[in-house]
Amino acid sequence: MAATAEAERIGRDIYDFDQAAWGSTDAMIAAIRDPAAAGVRGWIVEREPGGTVAIFYGLTGDQPYKLFVAHMQGQKVLSQQIVAANEDRSMTPIERRMVAARQAVVNADALRKIGFRPCANASVNSVVLPPATPEGTVPVYILTPQASVDSFPIGGNYRVDVAADGSIVRSRAFAKTCITMDRKRSPGDPVMFYLTHLLDPQPTEIHVWVSLASGLPLMVATPPAGDVWIVANGHVKYEYTLAGDNQLKH
Repeated sequence: MAATAEAERIGRDIYDFDQAAWGSTDAMIAAIRDPAAAGVRGWIVEREPGGTVAIFYGLTGDQPYKLFVAHMQGQKVLSQQIVAANEDRSMTPIERRMVAARQAVVNADALRKIGFRPCANASVNSVVLPPATPEGTVPVYILTPQASVDSFPIGGNYRVDVAADGSIVRSRAFAKTCITMDRKRSPGDPVMFYLTHLLDPQPTEIHVWVSLASGLPLMVATPPAGDVWIVANGHVKYEYTLAGDNQLKH
């Protein structure tokens, strides 16, 4: 099924890019004592053979340039470099598109325009995915940060697609409420989370991301018939449909 395959692919990207951002941020802060004073304005992550690369950038006007680069495997830094002023700081057309999309979305006006409703009293996380082509739309994911290591927000997560001219062409939320999967609120040691998802007929990339981040499967029920799915290990599997008389229809 194309929709579930897409959810798996993007959910894995969100997870891998988010992991790389966590690990590389710690490395960048250790290497650059005052990132703001050094001109760091944000970051992007891309895939590369064997892992990912995180690029922290500065801005001259609206033109980005590299300041710190970390080659990653999960949260582990394989190598890192402060890019000095006398070195090549240029970014590729795809990287520049990703930076521009992040700048277009992660600001108060844009978040208000998409109807963003925060689910945490903290700065949002963002994951920018590369466009299919230099002129394609860039998906930017606005993600609610974890309140603790045991909580995994399903609500407060958005996708925003940004065109080559910097305009927002579409956006969506992935939940109607600020639902959070929380290990500590579950009796004992949970082996699975269960939730009902009303906005799509199948689980989304956010469910794949949360399952990977929590290390637990999600059982997701979707409309209109009450289809039940298992999301685990980066994969989405259809299980059964709940019949109207609450019997299972396989």
